[in-house]
Amino acid sequence: MRISTSLLVCVGLALGAVRAVGQAAPAAPIPTDLVGNHLAPADQSDQIFNRHGLRVIYQLLYRRPLLVVSWRADDPASLDRAVPAALALKERFGDDLVLLCVERSGRSLADMLRVVCAHRWLCADALWTCELPAGLEVMPSPSFVLTSMWQIGVLTGDLVADRPALEEACAKVVGQRRLGEDDLPDEAHAAWKAFAEGHWTAALKLDRAGDKRRARGLPGDAEAAEVLAKQARILDDALMNELQIATEMMHSGAAAEALRRAELDWKEVEDLPDDDPLRRTTESMLDSLHHETLFAEIEASEALAKLQDKLCRNGPGAPLAASFRKLVKDHPGTKAAERALVYAAMIGGG
Repeated sequence: MRISTSLLVCVGLALGAVRAVGQAAPAAPIPTDLVGNHLAPADQSDQIFNRHGLRVIYQLLYRRPLLVVSWRADDPASLDRAVPAALALKERFGDDLVLLCVERSGRSLADMLRVVCAHRWLCADALWTCELPAGLEVMPSPSFVLTSMWQIGVLTGDLVADRPALEEACAKVVGQRRLGEDDLPDEAHAAWKAFAEGHWTAALKLDRAGDKRRARGLPGDAEAAEVLAKQARILDDALMNELQIATEMMHSGAAAEALRRAELDWKEVEDLPDDDPLRRTTESMLDSLHHETLFAEIEASEALAKLQDKLCRNGPGAPLAASFRKLVKDHPGTKAAERALVYAAMIGGG
């Protein structure tokens, strides 16, 4: 399966280099069917790995800048400088920047993940793949492509040599995600700022801001009201997308994280009218997570998260691989147990 078209458009920038090719020795397989069949194939990829098991590309990218990094597991510059620099940017900008690391040496996904695991890079909520988006085949390794939150190319270059320019560009595109585009009315900037800080109730006042503009009737207010109405629709979509991401976590072995997010979201929407779509969706998600059928999944995902943290802090080792295999036995039939098998295989416990 190739990476979905929503990802292809953001890296079609040619940099004029030869595609890297290599081979790696086969090893024990890592399971790739991490989520199941409840998602539409066109919207997911079984060749992308991330900490929470999410594979629905359009949800992960919606209104988020994307940093695509081309790297090689057999290249010291990639291992020692480029990937760590990218992970530092991801840590700095958090959920407001999507990081996609594309390994270019010809390794399988399983072999690449073993390298990532050994370097203790799995703490970052990055996306890892060996699949080449269109345009990336002409990029050198290591290098990067940065896009805006609408996946429009902003900057390309070398992660180390061009890091000051990249940091400045990241700050700008992340700032636009957090505050909205530069030319928006003040009310829209305030609403997007509230959204970025998790204050949904304040963000949802944007509709009323447009109504006030219309009622005031001063020159330019009608046009501003239309802009605010459009931003309110985009904001509603962004809020719903956050709920959809949490919903997918229920099915991907990260139910405890889904519950944490859902409870925070509920505090922001519980005072909305009963028929509000955001309120209904959040309430439905919470009901599902509190249902007895998900108790085992939440317990298993809590145990998995603790082992993931140990792997990030301490790196791989035989005792930790045994702990992941024990989780599989202790929590049979859960998605978290399926993902524990993945980690055991990464470490080398097969």
